[in-house]
Amino acid sequence: MVDNHHSELEKNKKKVEQYVKAIEQAIGNDTKVIGILEIGSFANGEGTDLSDIDTRIYVESENAYIWNIDGHKSSEAIYSEHKDKLEKFAQKYGKKPIINFTWTNFNEPTWEKLWDTLGVQVEFGLVDKRYAEFELSNLELFPSNEHSFLMQSNIIYDPKNFLTDKRKKLEGQIFPTMVQFYSKRFLNELPFEIYESIDMSQGDLSDIRKINKIQWVGWAVRCVREAATTKSYLSTGKLIHKKEDVFDFYKKHLPEKCDFVAMLYEWKINPEVRKRMIQECLQDPQAFSQKFKELMPKLEETVKAVKNIEV
Repeated sequence: MVDNHHSELEKNKKKVEQYVKAIEQAIGNDTKVIGILEIGSFANGEGTDLSDIDTRIYVESENAYIWNIDGHKSSEAIYSEHKDKLEKFAQKYGKKPIINFTWTNFNEPTWEKLWDTLGVQVEFGLVDKRYAEFELSNLELFPSNEHSFLMQSNIIYDPKNFLTDKRKKLEGQIFPTMVQFYSKRFLNELPFEIYESIDMSQGDLSDIRKINKIQWVGWAVRCVREAATTKSYLSTGKLIHKKEDVFDFYKKHLPEKCDFVAMLYEWKINPEVRKRMIQECLQDPQAFSQKFKELMPKLEETVKAVKNIEV
């Protein structure tokens, strides 16, 4: 039986060692893997036998800084977005060449090799350890996704305790920059991705076949989870994200929303329900698009109710 909270990679140290070696060889440049986080479904207690293993890999090279670019953005756009941070970062760590890796040219072909090597489906994003450390040390100045990665994950590789020590230092701290970031992204309104995933394109259907996941369902679960997560962070500094903690939040504050939240989780986590939905969706995607459209007002209402909770 699949452990919803822990993947096969996390439970098998030998596979982790193979993973580290494979990534270091793929990057080259005397790169060392400093740490690995397990993020996504398994970290949130939502893993199934259809779930891939999402990871965040922290790397370091003496020769250069490693830069892993989102496949939908150019290196110029990324640099422009991070320009102020990069300038401050260079002042602290010194200037070195930046080696750009893209999802298309690096992550995807490497993913195929990893599947053969590890026997499990692993997705990953790379980040230079020094840049991540810089961002996590300057949260009072600017927000960073590294905060959510670190605080909502399972640590599966951390030989120098870099991730463990950073997490302990940040636990319970409320940063105004992150309050604004999380509120804007998950509480003041729904993420734009949930709306984009309603009408399933051929690309969406291709993804369903490839990764066994209906994007709208994944985003709907994320909406109810991250709304509760954000509300918790605003009051306690803790990013709740485990399935059980999210349910406890709704039971305590919005019991009338529990059935709806449970239904969304059932669609994502119950293997039999998920497989059946995927099969039916591939046969008649328009019917599911209509169903999701009809559920959007309820989803919006749920997130609004979370925002209005006084804690």
